[in-house]
Amino acid sequence: MLADADEDELTEDARLLISELVSNAVAHTASGRIDVGVQVDERSVRCEVVDDDAEHVPALRRWSGGERGHGLRLVHAIAHRWGHDAHPRGKVVWFELVRSEPSDLVAA
Repeated sequence: MLADADEDELTEDARLLISELVSNAVAHTASGRIDVGVQVDERSVRCEVVDDDAEHVPALRRWSGGERGHGLRLVHAIAHRWGHDAHPRGKVVWFELVRSEPSDLVAA
């Protein structure tokens, strides 16, 4: 996904948060198709997960103490910004990670 030895932490954060958003789309929607997009520029990384379900939008909820329900809390804690928007197919849930300093990061 991201290729640069100096960006390991950013890469791992992006992988973790993408995994959480995809898991949420699988668990909480009846979407037949889930797409993932990654945009990289010199200052940030934006990751998007698109599903077919416009009705079930993500929201932080009070934690009930169980093993589930940590995904959006991780996204909220790690991402610089996150949210959801309408999409022609349903919705897109996205997050942005800010890079500590510009480098020659490239999409792989």
